[in-house]
Amino acid sequence: MRGVSAQHRYLHLRLGILVLSCIAYLAGQEELAAETAGRLGLGLRQETPLAERFAPVLVFHPDEKFFPCNPLFQLDSAPSRLDTGSTSRDEILKVLGTPETRKENYLSLTLQEKADIATVYYRAYRVEGDRREVVIDYWLYYQWNDYRVRPWFSPFWFDGSHPNDMEHVHVVLELDPDESEGASNSEYEGPRVRSILASAHEGTAPANRYQPSGRGPQGAPHILVELGSHATAPDANQDGVYTPGLDGDSGYKMLWGTRDEGKLWSRYSPNYMEPRNGDGIVLFCNGAAGPAGNEAETGPRKPCFQYRLAHVDELHEQFSQLGLSGEELEQAFETKASWLERLSGKSNGDSDKLVIPPSINPESRPLGVKDFSKTEKGIMLGGTSLTGEPGVFLGGRYSFLNGSKYFPDLMLEADGVLTVEGKGYLSLSTLLSYPIDAITRVFGGAGLVTDTIDFRNRQRDWRAGLEVRIGHLRFSGAGRSTGAIAKAGFDFRIFYFF
Repeated sequence: MRGVSAQHRYLHLRLGILVLSCIAYLAGQEELAAETAGRLGLGLRQETPLAERFAPVLVFHPDEKFFPCNPLFQLDSAPSRLDTGSTSRDEILKVLGTPETRKENYLSLTLQEKADIATVYYRAYRVEGDRREVVIDYWLYYQWNDYRVRPWFSPFWFDGSHPNDMEHVHVVLELDPDESEGASNSEYEGPRVRSILASAHEGTAPANRYQPSGRGPQGAPHILVELGSHATAPDANQDGVYTPGLDGDSGYKMLWGTRDEGKLWSRYSPNYMEPRNGDGIVLFCNGAAGPAGNEAETGPRKPCFQYRLAHVDELHEQFSQLGLSGEELEQAFETKASWLERLSGKSNGDSDKLVIPPSINPESRPLGVKDFSKTEKGIMLGGTSLTGEPGVFLGGRYSFLNGSKYFPDLMLEADGVLTVEGKGYLSLSTLLSYPIDAITRVFGGAGLVTDTIDFRNRQRDWRAGLEVRIGHLRFSGAGRSTGAIAKAGFDFRIFYFF
């Protein structure tokens, strides 16, 4: 640092650490404030009738090869139905096989055989707030995710296939206030669907959200399932096509809908999916639901393959009885992926996230009912050319995402830079950003760059550019103002965001 002592460099580093600590503290405070809604369990006697009544009708593409099932379907279909209490772990692991062998075994099944083992898991719980609400989670495990995507700016397709695909649909019910207190009400029409949140690609695209306007009781929602990736979207009018507005939105700038083709552009187009209204579509529904379809819109009602509806606790209990260690779970459910592949977003199957539905934290808000993430916060670590010479930086980002489709999001950043020549800098920025597609955003704004602890040497900084996300990696290119401190007119960054 020019004219600055080693003590000043140390103080400069301390200032950077203090800035990061403040960002982390503010992020923790907001997260704590967001997790204040209490939750009351319903008990199976109340959960099961609600779950059966609103169990979704799943509408699949004719070419779909994978359907929801038990992650342990190999054990259930073993010739002697293994007694997990007396069978050795080695034998259990041998029957489970590997993700690749299970994929081969699953693909060898006929459609009816796949239907025979089809399972959807559920749980329901009451949320206290301004309304009396019940949330029903439906969890769908698919043995394999077979999907590829193409960003709008790229001529290349990227393979996102991996074993273990855990999707979910949340049905939020509004109870009559009198009924929720146990009082009789002759005019009570039953629970009403307040919203349906169908998972798209978590971490990349927000959930597809549908909020009906009617007041009467509703039944099982129709859910469109994306070919290969199994992302889900409501089909309110049951016409086999996701129509923005009519079938819902996301509450955010990015709308995913259903995209059989894997195009990442932020604006949704109906031609991204093939309509699910032909004779070849495949319907799965709860056994008690019977035939499904809106005859007025889709023609004669089409019979459903029936899936089994089971409580999430049943699956947790099955894995508990197996008593497999973390290493054994990885052996059975994960594929090999190098650290570089994982860093760039390649999934190895994540046995701790994609096999078993997560447990509910009684003090947190219902998982996925936030519509979309209200914030984006994390630590940044990588390389930068801010000062005209190579350098590394450590920083923090805190973004305020708003639900407006037209106004950009506010993004605050602070990072400390250390160059190959041992010079230290601090950069503070206030930016506005807007997503172009599921992995790309444009941004611009103003900030300050300084190389002294007392901000004596400082430079006003204007920057505008583009950022691309690939897994946890971010690639950023931005034009920046030049001056006595920051001499590079273009700042290229590669960094890890966590």
